[in-house]
Amino acid sequence: MKNKLLRGIHHTALNVMDLERSLSFYRDVLGLNPLFEPEDVIGPGFGRAMKIDGARIRYAHLKAGDGSTLVELIQFMTPKAKDSKLNKYDTGAPHIAFRVDDIDKAKSKLEARGVKFMSEPVRIGDGSLKGKSFVYFSDPDGLILELFQEAR
Repeated sequence: MKNKLLRGIHHTALNVMDLERSLSFYRDVLGLNPLFEPEDVIGPGFGRAMKIDGARIRYAHLKAGDGSTLVELIQFMTPKAKDSKLNKYDTGAPHIAFRVDDIDKAKSKLEARGVKFMSEPVRIGDGSLKGKSFVYFSDPDGLILELFQEAR
């Protein structure tokens, strides 16, 4: 059944503690391409939309691969963000899976850039995801990221 209301996902947003540090990681380590220089959002519109009086943010959008996947990084300046310390299994704990053609090659390149992975790639042997592979790592704020390879 085709959903005529929702056409797709425009972006995934992550709240970060330090936009410049996160931008450096997502751009320089992961290779995502910024769409514009970081911008500040000040004024009543955003605060009203989020129901946060006096909200002020600094944000950036980055594209992965062909640009059909966008990641938004948001640093709340006012109110000041607190480290959430969510466990990986807590409700609301996000993760983003990035598609790769060769998980071993992508993992090796990222390790050479200082990324620490939680394990070796997991290769799925049966079930609905048979033949696919995945491996997890985290960004500078501890947000969980994943490399995901489709079945070959």
